[in-house]
Amino acid sequence: MNTNQNIQKLKDKTFIISATVNKDKIAAAHSQVIEKAQKDFKTAGFRPGKAPLDVVKQNADPKAVLEEVIQTVLSENYAELLKENDLHPIVDPQVKIITTPLDYDKDWEVEYKCCELPEVKVDEKAFEEIKKLEDRELNKMFDILVANAEIEIPEMLKEKEKEWKINLIIDKIASDQKLEVSSEEVRQALETNPELAQNINLTFYLMRQQKVINYLSSLK
Repeated sequence: MNTNQNIQKLKDKTFIISATVNKDKIAAAHSQVIEKAQKDFKTAGFRPGKAPLDVVKQNADPKAVLEEVIQTVLSENYAELLKENDLHPIVDPQVKIITTPLDYDKDWEVEYKCCELPEVKVDEKAFEEIKKLEDRELNKMFDILVANAEIEIPEMLKEKEKEWKINLIIDKIASDQKLEVSSEEVRQALETNPELAQNINLTFYLMRQQKVINYLSSLK
């Protein structure tokens, strides 16, 4: 891989990768974007899609071309870095391009900041407190779980800290209790409500969440 890199791993599961993206990859991506644009390019003197590449390069919207090159280069580079360093982020990265101005024939210095799944510990006391609830109201159960959980939320997720804690606790309980959602259960849900197919990941999560809620409600 033609990328120099330096990686920092913080205690809260945040990781920061400083990388140098090789100019050859940047130039190759630029050529791909221009070739793609050529297929639908329209300009005087040429039939649609038949303008020479140099004409397309001179007349294409430079901002649009640059944005697509950035998207192509950085997404591929980030995927390579994750694989090489065995990293498993739980959200999209914050990306900072250090190099300015951006040229297609020079290396780019880039910084990616993201985080992996933090460790989650739920004290058994939480389940004992839930058992004592006369009203197994959802928010009450979640408040008890959050109050009795040890989770160091990564700094970049702090804005929605409680929401993340609840989601991570749900995942932890589902994993510990083996509360899995089968493909058959998903299929049946989609048959009942086909619109759920528009966001299958959310559907899976909500079904798993419901299994955790049912488990908490059944504690005796």
